[in-house]
Amino acid sequence: MSKWELEYREVKNQEKYPAIAEELLSRIKGHRYGRRMPPVRALAVEFSVSTRTMQKALTQLINSSWICPEGARGNKINYQKDSRRRNGVVCIFVNSAVAAEDPLIVELLELIRNAGCQALLKNVPDFDSMSRYETVSSMPVDGFIFLFSSIRQKLCEVLSLADIPFVSANQLPEHFSGSWCDFDYRQAYREMLSQLIAAGIRRIALHDLPRFSDSQERIKVMWKELMEEFKIPRRYRFPVLGRRKSDLLEKDLNEHLDEWFSRRFYPQAVICRSGAGEFFAAQLQKRFKLKVPDDVKIFKADSKGTAEAPLGQIFFYAPYNELAHAAWELFQQKARGGSDSSKLLPARFGGIKGL
Repeated sequence: MSKWELEYREVKNQEKYPAIAEELLSRIKGHRYGRRMPPVRALAVEFSVSTRTMQKALTQLINSSWICPEGARGNKINYQKDSRRRNGVVCIFVNSAVAAEDPLIVELLELIRNAGCQALLKNVPDFDSMSRYETVSSMPVDGFIFLFSSIRQKLCEVLSLADIPFVSANQLPEHFSGSWCDFDYRQAYREMLSQLIAAGIRRIALHDLPRFSDSQERIKVMWKELMEEFKIPRRYRFPVLGRRKSDLLEKDLNEHLDEWFSRRFYPQAVICRSGAGEFFAAQLQKRFKLKVPDDVKIFKADSKGTAEAPLGQIFFYAPYNELAHAAWELFQQKARGGSDSSKLLPARFGGIKGL
């Protein structure tokens, strides 16, 4: 190719840079690149232009403060350029099972209103929609507080990149950014095991049902440590089971029963934090010819109501007012630009009914 042809191609390429800059800006707003732009050479290859033309497109974004050059580290994206104006509105997300008159909701709404802010109460959002940067950044709220709902990793990442404060009232996995507060159930479980063992029950199985977060892994570690603390023989230890990736809940529950009751030493008691106690009671009699509570005792973890025979009940009292204050305190810290933080609160054990 002649020198004239090369110069002509360069002129034509340079005419493209405004359109390239516009496309790059669209991708930035769509949260396509994360925190940093790809290398100039890689972008030039993708758009079939020279690095000189691509640099002109990037310079246009630099001049408009959308990206910030950081030397050898490349170009950092300035998401605060697209920051939303303050509206004095805090959005509280809950799952569909939480009522508006729940003591935690009432307490938190009062705290927010006393601070001169408005609170929006919404059910768990469409996570696929909420994981898109343009959807989250355009919402006219100052931040989010998630109550009893497990937020997805993509949503956490988008909220972080958009510099939107958020606090989860469930403990977040380590790889999630953001602030969280949650109840520490270790002492409550320790007291529960003490009462069961004092009543002569040592073969105890636990069923938990977290769906989206990593809380089940933490429960497994906690349960293992408590089994060792109480010196429960290994033959009497049962795996902590909960919902798997399958949507067929009944199939999962039956598989869990098989894992527990196919052993020589089957559980004397099953603790259900999953609400599956009635199912277990029916299946134990139907499939294994075991009577509840004569052969196996089933306890439902609850904080209200009265247990109906043949199920017993484990009472956990969660100090909701403490959780509300902790969530609001962490949210205000985040809104002021504070770093990610967490707070573990105690959970109280109220006893066992049905021993």
